[in-house]
Amino acid sequence: MGDRRSVAPTRAQSVGKWSPGITVWNRSGPPLHFGEVKVETSGDQHVFEVYLYLEDLDPGVVRVELHADAIEGGSPLRQEMKRVRRLAGESGGYVYSAAVSAVRAAADYTARVIPYRGGVAVPLEANPILWQR
Repeated sequence: MGDRRSVAPTRAQSVGKWSPGITVWNRSGPPLHFGEVKVETSGDQHVFEVYLYLEDLDPGVVRVELHADAIEGGSPLRQEMKRVRRLAGESGGYVYSAAVSAVRAAADYTARVIPYRGGVAVPLEANPILWQR
């Protein structure tokens, strides 16, 4: 009989297939950049809309978040933003959106882009982070 080894990729193989895009991002500086950031406050929520230009990066290899520093000994707030649409006429341009509590000022939040791959810790295994400001 033949060899019946699993054909599922190992974690190292999986990360290896993902890392070239992140390596390019890290080596030559981010090929991506932020555009317009909009925020509307409605009731008890701030709704953010962020324009992000990924250029040639696959949107599946990044995670876009809103981040607010910790206050009064608490933890920093991280809210994942969802990709809601592609920007018309813009190669690699996307709009991301998220809603957060309006208990804190909208100015407390900033968007950031981090590498994303299930099972890979950030920033321990891939540390480029692009901050909106």
